[in-house]
Amino acid sequence: MKNVFFALALLDWSVAEAQSCCSASGCSSMMSADNFINGLKSSLGVRYAVTGDKFRLPSYINEQMTIDYRDIFQSVVFSGRWNVQKYVSVQAELPFVFNKRTGTENLSYNGLGDIIIGVSAMTPKIKYKNTFHVFYFGFNTCFPTGEFKKSIDTTGFSPLIQPGNAAWQFIPQIEYQFGIKAFTASIGAFYRYALPNKDNLQIGGRSQLWLRAAYNKKVNTNRFIPSVSLIYDYFKKNKFREAAISLSGGNLLSAEATFDVRIKEKYGIGIRFRQPVFQSLAKSHLNMASFSSIQFNYFF
Repeated sequence: MKNVFFALALLDWSVAEAQSCCSASGCSSMMSADNFINGLKSSLGVRYAVTGDKFRLPSYINEQMTIDYRDIFQSVVFSGRWNVQKYVSVQAELPFVFNKRTGTENLSYNGLGDIIIGVSAMTPKIKYKNTFHVFYFGFNTCFPTGEFKKSIDTTGFSPLIQPGNAAWQFIPQIEYQFGIKAFTASIGAFYRYALPNKDNLQIGGRSQLWLRAAYNKKVNTNRFIPSVSLIYDYFKKNKFREAAISLSGGNLLSAEATFDVRIKEKYGIGIRFRQPVFQSLAKSHLNMASFSSIQFNYFF
């Protein structure tokens, strides 16, 4: 079995980021999804991703003061991975972000997102008959390269839909993988820690746990790999000047389905769809929408 599962976690969710718990340029990114199928193999890639949320906070004083809006997060991400040694690789992502808000206020934020650079490693596979066992480790750093002028509302609900978060973020992860014939399953976890940014806003810690399973079907020189995942995220509250922001943090449980195609082991296409099945975010005032992405890879 040639496919290697390696979920960092991007890091996307992946994809839940900042106080709104979601950003198409989230530092967790979708490295996890790509690595889940393609492993440590050297590659160049480009990905388009889109997701959204809706938020409603009713006012009991004046209906006109009710906060009601929808966010759309979009990104185009250029990625690269270099396998420097059989069991070690380095990777990077360069995101360009196109975010929009409609509702009580209409806003658009476009530009360079937060660049990600990381290192990944795996243990030698332990093989027995038709089975194998392997562990993966990774560490990613999210650089504060994206534009961040000032958080929209640091004393209340702060969705942070700007291209960047202006904060250094660090994401260690670990994963165990088990395979038997054409089937592979894995369990893994990562934790994201962010330093306070220049606006005295600190993004809350994010813990993620996932279960994945895939089937690898080889047809001539091509491979077809459908997979399913169950992903749980826990978000700690954000802090502004070390004080917890009330409408932040929460829990999110999502189901994900993917379909990847490898053409002659040189080209890859991956389609991904993630749907929340349970969520309790920002005291239930925030509701995440589905996430989808398409990625193209060239392997060398």
